[in-house]
Amino acid sequence: MARVLVVDDEVDFLSTYERLLRPQGYEVTAVSSRAAALEAVAHERPALIISDLRLADGEGLDIVRAARAA
Repeated sequence: MARVLVVDDEVDFLSTYERLLRPQGYEVTAVSSRAAALEAVAHERPALIISDLRLADGEGLDIVRAARAA
C-alpha cells in the first residue's frame, strides 16, 4: 500500500483528500504545516506528496526538496 503525504493549512482540503484517497487503498498522512510535513518526510518516506505551495510556516516546495534529498 502506497503512502501519501497531504499538506495543506486548510482542514477542509485535508479531509477531502483523505476521503478520496483512503478508499482507493492509500495510507494517508495529512498535516497542516511545513514543519509537520518535514517530520513526516523524514520518518515515513511517502511515495507521493500533495502539498499546498503557500503554507503559514513556509513553502510547500521545501517539502518536496526535503523528500528528494532523503
